[in-house]
Amino acid sequence: EDNPRHWGADVVVDHPLELRAVLDRALCSC
Repeated sequence: EDNPRHWGADVVVDHPLELRAVLDRALCSC
């Protein structure tokens, strides 16, 4: 089951700081 919302929730719980860094990088790329 490919559930982006569930995957996202797992990432937030497991690696909140890591996810934040990835989001910041993505926003800077835009």
